Amino acid sequence: MKSIGSKELGLALLVHLGLGTLFVLSFSGHTPQAVEATPRELPIQAVAVDEARIQAEIERQRQAEADARAAEQRRQQELAAAREREQQRLTELKRQREQAERERREAEQRRKAEQAAQRRQEEARRKQEAERQAQLKAERQREEQRLAVLKRQREEEERRRAEAERQRQEEEARRQAEAERRRQEEEARRKAEEARRQAEAERQRREEEARRQAEAERREAEAREQAIQRAVARAASSLGGAWNQAISRSWLRPSGIPDGLKARMEIRISPQGRVLSARVAGSSGNRAFDESARRAVDKASPLPMPRDPEVAKRLAAQPLTLIFEPEGQ
Repeated sequence: MKSIGSKELGLALLVHLGLGTLFVLSFSGHTPQAVEATPRELPIQAVAVDEARIQAEIERQRQAEADARAAEQRRQQELAAAREREQQRLTELKRQREQAERERREAEQRRKAEQAAQRRQEEARRKQEAERQAQLKAERQREEQRLAVLKRQREEEERRRAEAERQRQEEEARRQAEAERRRQEEEARRKAEEARRQAEAERQRREEEARRQAEAERREAEAREQAIQRAVARAASSLGGAWNQAISRSWLRPSGIPDGLKARMEIRISPQGRVLSARVAGSSGNRAFDESARRAVDKASPLPMPRDPEVAKRLAAQPLTLIFEPEGQ
């Protein structure tokens, strides 16, 4: 049986100390006659109840400790089992690593043996190849010497043939150059003479053509000039009435002037008929009438002009004189 722990012992001492205190209080300061039978039995009953509780608590704690020990024992067993499984796993891993290492060493030994065999074979092959290359080199040297002799012989023969061919070609070229020079000189003289004759004929033809063209242009210009002059004369004759009507429509009759007055006006106009200037060249004898006529000319701008731009330009370029005689005065 488990001995009582310090906690349980402390609780028991506390209970006994309480009982002792109650007992002292029950008998101190009182006479025996003052103490009744019932109050003396109550402390004894309380002590009995507290002992039962203490014992129950002690039993409960013992059971809890027993359960804890059992749980700890199970945990230790599980840990031991886990350690055993881990040890087995590590042992298996070690065995597998040792097996893999043995296989690796064996494979390495086989690889080294194979490499050694390959090196021996390669060395033998290189030796055979070196011997073959040496033989080939010796044969090539002998062949090169033979070919060098043949090459020198061919080169010498080629040189002799080339020299003979060069001399022949130089002589042929000299003869051809001389013949070509004479031919070119003759051809140049012939072409120069032909070019001179053609140039002279072309010059005469161009001069004749230019003379005929100039003559035609002169006649055409004269005809055009005469036509324009006639058109300008016709325009001046035909437009005089139109201008007089336009000016008459723009004329404001001054008060107090007599009828039958007329004035000669000199005007300058643009090809579009705009009046550039107007002055009285021949007075009517009435200053007011003359001034009204000048104002009427300015007011009538632009005046009617020919449709042909050249005729209008020629007409505007010359000084124009018109007799202003208002209609219906």
